[in-house]
Formats: sequence, C-alpha cells, structure tokens
Amino acid sequence: MLKLDELMASMVVLLTAGSDIEFASRHVNNVLVIRENARKLVSKDENKRAEGMDYLIRSKVGEANGEAAKLLFARMKDIARESPEKSLELAEMLASLKNPSNGSLNLAAAPGVGMMGALALALVYSGASPQTQENMRNTANSVVESAKKSGGVAKEEVQRQLKISIGLWELITLTTFPIHLLDDENRKLVNPIVDASGWNPASGGYAEGGGVITTPHTGGTQLDGVQKDGAYVTPEHKLSPGIVYSEKVSEKGTVTIAQNLPDSRLPLQKEIDIANILAEERGVSVLLRGSNTPSGDATIRLPDGTRLRAEFKTFETPDAPVSELTDNRIKRIFERNISTGSSQLNGFPSAVVIDARALSLSSEQVAGYIDRALNNVVPKRPELEQVFAITQHGVIQMPIVRGK
Repeated sequence: MLKLDELMASMVVLLTAGSDIEFASRHVNNVLVIRENARKLVSKDENKRAEGMDYLIRSKVGEANGEAAKLLFARMKDIARESPEKSLELAEMLASLKNPSNGSLNLAAAPGVGMMGALALALVYSGASPQTQENMRNTANSVVESAKKSGGVAKEEVQRQLKISIGLWELITLTTFPIHLLDDENRKLVNPIVDASGWNPASGGYAEGGGVITTPHTGGTQLDGVQKDGAYVTPEHKLSPGIVYSEKVSEKGTVTIAQNLPDSRLPLQKEIDIANILAEERGVSVLLRGSNTPSGDATIRLPDGTRLRAEFKTFETPDAPVSELTDNRIKRIFERNISTGSSQLNGFPSAVVIDARALSLSSEQVAGYIDRALNNVVPKRPELEQVFAITQHGVIQMPIVRGK
C-alpha cells in the first residue's frame, strides 16, 4: 500500500512550481487543497484519482486548449484510473518535469509548446499512418530540445530531464521513443540513456535503431513472485484461461521466406530463429515477409488453420539481474512491446511473438506479466488475437480472452 508521505514528496514541486502556487501555499486553506488532492491520487476510487491527476496537471501546465491537449489530459487521467501505483508514478514524473509548457497548453503556438505540447502531439501521431513520420520526427526532436532547455547548463540535469521526458512519452503513448528519428546531435544525447538502461528491445518491424527505453522507476513493488532467497512462488494474480505451455505437437509447421526480396529486406537471423521455434514447438507455419516490412514481420498459420499477421519482438540481456528490477518496470516492458507490436499490425487479425529468453524468467513468470499487460492492451487493440512468448523453457501461447 502506498504511503501518503511518498505522495507528498512527489508533489512538493507544486509548492514551488509557479508564482501563483507559491503565493497560495502561504495560506493554510490552499495547502489543505494540495494535501487533499495528493490523497486523491492514491485513492482506491479511480474517479478520485482522476480528479487528483486533473488538479496536478492544471497546476503544472495550465488549461488545455485544443483537441490534442484535451486528448493528452484525458489520457493522463485514464492512467491515474488504472491503479494507485500508476497514478503515483505519473504524478512523480510530472512533478519532476521542469517547464513542461509555456503557460496554458495551446498547440496553436507550435513549435514552442514545451514538453507537454510535444507529448500531446506524440499521442496524436502514435496511432497515425506511416505518412506522418515527418511529424513524429519533429515531435521527438521537440521533446529532446525541451529537455535541453529545462535542464539548463548542467549535463546531469539535462540527462535527468531527458529520462523523465522519454519515460512520460512511453507511459502516455504506450509506444517506444523513436530514437532513430532524432537529429544526429539529439541522438548523441539520448544514446547514453539507452546504453545505461540495459534494455533495448528491438524488432524487425522497426526502422533501424528503434528500441524501448525503460522509465526510471518511481513506484511499485519488487519483482512479482521472487523471494529474497531467489525462489519463485506463484503470484497472487490469476493467469488468463486458455494459456498453452510447450507441449508436443503432432505435426511441425513450416518456415518460408517471401520471394524476390532485395538484400536490404531479407529477414534477420533472429526473425528466422523465432519462426523456426514457432514451427517446431507449436506447429505454426510461418511466411517471413522481410525485415522492416509494414504491417508485420510475418504471416502465420496456426494448426487449426487460423491465419494472422505477426510482429516479432526481442529483448536484449539487461545489465542488472532481473531480480533487482521492479515488478512494475518489467510489466511495462511487456506491455509496451505487445502494444507497439499490435499497433504495427493495425487493421489485421494479429499476433505478437515475444522472445523473452534473455530475461531468464520462468514460463509462469512470463505468462503472469503478459496476462497483466493484456489488461491494458486488449481494450485498445481489437484485432489482437494471440500472444506467443518464447522462454528458456519453451513457448507459451496465450489466446486473447475478451470480456473476462
């Protein structure tokens, strides 16, 4: 259970964020208002959490002017509704963000809209077509430029603001920060954050250089199911019905590669490896469509004849032991990859295949994280029908069960 003192620490910026708040905080009544809204942010009532988040947002960036800004406000309140932990995590990140906007959040003032304005645009473009890549390029660079300005001359503070900004991007949009779209100078600033994070999930469906940066941890409990002695116990949450662990299949699937692909589009070796494992372990037939192919790395046919577009996701080995990472942090890694994979397949009955072997988690742990991630992803991805996960112990197949 979250402690109120943790929340108050995250909201202390409100007392110094702007002249109006600073002046008002000298009066007892206004201090009590701040405390009341701090409590709302971790309330068991999701609507009260949304009210507290609305107060925090308006205290930090002012009013929302325009549809994109309203969409951003609504998304942040939705995050607060998800859980007290998510609400606190977002609150702490917002409280730590310097100069998030230029007064009210009015996107008509672009490009000088500040960090929150850039996030609003990112939320709009995250679900858009490939033709808007130039808009996304400008938006991603605006995020970095805003962090540079707010960080000032201190390199450490610039890096801190970048981490917070990128973390907000990924938490709010549920998409990876597009490092590959950054200008050379900005990419040089961001790359050390990627290298230090120890995480860089990649996919053949991404443009070169794409990857996930994990958000600096600001809340949550330690790794689900892992005890101090390293033993694993079954988590309290229940897994979705229909989960299929590795078992012998009566007939193996086939793997083929689309013909007449140029050398630059030939499937990556990791994609071929994933396809072979699916065919061997689950009897899935795979047609690899080529690297960096829009709308999916492959077309797959399940043993029952079902055909799906599929996106493959892989994890690199983290620098730190997985047992030292927080439960929420790991769950969000799975959530982002399932969400971004399914978004790349928008419009097609689809499957996301995750190679999680580098995480050294048991099949039960991986299934638990995926099950929890699907609670947030499934309502937004109606075409998603299957999630496969490759672990060190075999392949998990998780059919999507809606309305549970």
